[in-house]
Amino acid sequence: MSDRMMFTEAERTLLLALNEAFRAGTIRHPIRAQFTARAGETEVWLDFAIPAVRLGVQIDGELFHSTAESRKRDMEQDKALAADGWRVVRFTDGRSWQTSRPWSRPSSGSRTRRRSRA
Repeated sequence: MSDRMMFTEAERTLLLALNEAFRAGTIRHPIRAQFTARAGETEVWLDFAIPAVRLGVQIDGELFHSTAESRKRDMEQDKALAADGWRVVRFTDGRSWQTSRPWSRPSSGSRTRRRSRA
C-alpha cells in the first residue's frame, strides 16, 4: 500500500466492497489500493489493483478525468498497461459499480432454481 492513502467517497465505498469480497473468498487475490504499476518505461497510478492477475481498477472522477487531454492520457496509460499484460476497468463516477457488483454474482455452477408460478 502507498503512503498517500487519500480516497474519494466512491473509492472508499469500493475498497470496502472489494475487501468484503476478498474476506468472503469471492476474490481470491489481495487487493492493493493506490498501486503504482509499471508498463515498460511508464508508471501508472491505479486506484486499485490485483497484481497477481494484472487487473487494475480506476474510478474516474470529473475533476481529473473530464477533459479531452485527460481522457487521451488515460487511454495512453491503458494501452501501455495492456501491452504489458494488464487489464484496466474504469468507472466514470463510482455509481455504476455500486448497483451491479459483478464479483458478488453467483457463478454459473451455483445457479439457483426459480419456482414456477403455477
